[in-house]
Amino acid sequence: MTHTDITGSLINEYRIVKLIGSGAYGLVYQAQNTVTGQQVAIKCISKKSNPSVKKQSDYLTTLLAEHLLERDFSLQGLREMSLKRLSMADNIPCPFVREISIHLQVHQHPNVISIHKILDSQVAVFVVMDYYPEGDLFVNIVDRQVYARSSGLIKDVFIQLIDVISYCHSKGIYHCDIKPENIMCANKGSKVVIGDFGLAVKSKYIQSKTCIGSSYYMAPERLCTMNHSLTRLGISCLQVMKQT
Repeated sequence: MTHTDITGSLINEYRIVKLIGSGAYGLVYQAQNTVTGQQVAIKCISKKSNPSVKKQSDYLTTLLAEHLLERDFSLQGLREMSLKRLSMADNIPCPFVREISIHLQVHQHPNVISIHKILDSQVAVFVVMDYYPEGDLFVNIVDRQVYARSSGLIKDVFIQLIDVISYCHSKGIYHCDIKPENIMCANKGSKVVIGDFGLAVKSKYIQSKTCIGSSYYMAPERLCTMNHSLTRLGISCLQVMKQT
């Protein structure tokens, strides 16, 4: 273990296996439940920031390592946050709690990543979720070419994504960052689920010229005030079709 590597560390009953993803403010680890053996994904969302560091996830990596080293590579007895209470919370100013709250309001849908529990520490919140070993849609499109010459499979994926986005919209939730990297795959690409609600909002109207999401997938209509998740979906679907 290096000074910033927490592989092998314990977070309550979960042992960290490896880092599988990182974003601007968070890290995602594969972990194993030491009691049941179940493989899970744990998203670590930073509660602290350092303005001098360009990528806050790098700062979080250092904080986690220091925090775990002080406790012999273990964070035992972390407080479990109430999923029900968080799912009912609204108008939350704290970004990391807001993301979790929005995700919980739709995570019962079969095409949204399920959250099992949430653990709280001084430096980060740990969100324990389903683990998808097949990876994201981008990997399955480009590297594995799962959808090459399979129009039926592509159609199934389209229908699932349209259904889950429509469901989120019916709940007043707008993802704002639909792209292949935020869509996980299962059952050899026949099932897809969306995750990462870090940029999600609860209004279809966003301040004019506000940039939210990934630039390559952003709707041209963002020059107006309406949020268009379906444009992002269309670009993601086009990437799948290009492999046929």
